Amino acid sequence: MIDRLARGQVRPPRPLLRPDGSRFALAVSYGGNGWIAYGDVPADLLDALIPGYCGLDDQARLVARIRLAYRAAVAAQALVLAEADSKELRALRPRERAALLRPQHEAVRLECWSSPIPLVLVDTAYAPFTSVDRPISAVADVVDPPNMMWLRPQDEWELLESLARSGYVQGLYEAL
Repeated sequence: MIDRLARGQVRPPRPLLRPDGSRFALAVSYGGNGWIAYGDVPADLLDALIPGYCGLDDQARLVARIRLAYRAAVAAQALVLAEADSKELRALRPRERAALLRPQHEAVRLECWSSPIPLVLVDTAYAPFTSVDRPISAVADVVDPPNMMWLRPQDEWELLESLARSGYVQGLYEAL
């Protein structure tokens, strides 16, 4: 179920309810906070972001999630670059600049990412899904280092969480 927010509405509306008055388990806001999708499982929310998603078979769903991840990667990388400190941008080495400005469908072939400017990556473009090794962060040895933004389309919930971290969706909520 999808709800459109009124123009200029700052506060989220009261959650939409099912006809029986019960609440949906999940909600995601998207489209610049202009829309909120409600559902009980991640696929319900993805159906708002990918029209027709729930009608697809498992393989087509995976392909659709990967395509969404790449669209989100383009938007997220553009936002990262627009908000980057000009001094950090000038300090980029040519190879780092090329990685940040590459077409998103091209995997980055770097061993290590040391720039403080976040690099946006789609994890299905790297091992174990392909033969391309994942770059590692020189900044932090954690799953989500501050200088790398991984979008994870392999799993529906992980994709939604990574879209929220990237800013592609503005919120992901447990509505209960």
